[in-house]
Amino acid sequence: MSIFYLLEIRTNDNEGESPFPEHLEEIAVKAKQIPNLKGLNLFTPADGGHDPFLKDDGPPKLVLQLKTEDDNDLNGMLESDELINLLETVASLSPASIQIEQVALLMDPYKSCDSSKGKADISYLVNYQGPAEDETVFLKYYRENHPAILLDFPGIRRLELGLPIDWQPVANINRAERMLYCEVSFDSIEELNNALNSEVRAVLRKDYECFPPFSGLVTHFAMHRHTYL
Repeated sequence: MSIFYLLEIRTNDNEGESPFPEHLEEIAVKAKQIPNLKGLNLFTPADGGHDPFLKDDGPPKLVLQLKTEDDNDLNGMLESDELINLLETVASLSPASIQIEQVALLMDPYKSCDSSKGKADISYLVNYQGPAEDETVFLKYYRENHPAILLDFPGIRRLELGLPIDWQPVANINRAERMLYCEVSFDSIEELNNALNSEVRAVLRKDYECFPPFSGLVTHFAMHRHTYL
């Protein structure tokens, strides 16, 4: 398994156009200088997603997903000047001031594909911010039940979970309290909508109603997935 380090970028005018899509190559060049980096994905908002059960507004303008192998490599990444340089670059590209949230999670892959050939470039990012009445019980139920249903989605190309770990965040960046992260990916927004409007989505909703007690926000955002490493 790998460790995800996620940086979610929002701006003071978060309902406006994102300034980042035209600068992804520049951001990626800076990110690749970070030590211990084993994988790099950038996510930008995707228009046209339709979930029949909900509509979450205000997706992040940019999500950086940095992958590394273990706790020691994560710590080296977080203590590096290169990470600070990356964030300074991102801030300089936005005409509005930015807000950054960070979280590190253990990657739990169920289905993966090669996205380097333009495949699976639409992802549905789901975040459970918690808390749960009993986080261990909640995660056990979720992992034993929900992924098996998600894998029935027509056209699904990727399913990865992010699970809580002990880690030391970068001091001057807000920490996002996340109980669970889920990414499901498809080849196009049409494939995502086909899945979300299939009977599988209704089955998922029924399972959601059986989750062990939890409170806190759950967000769902359709995002373009750009793979650089």
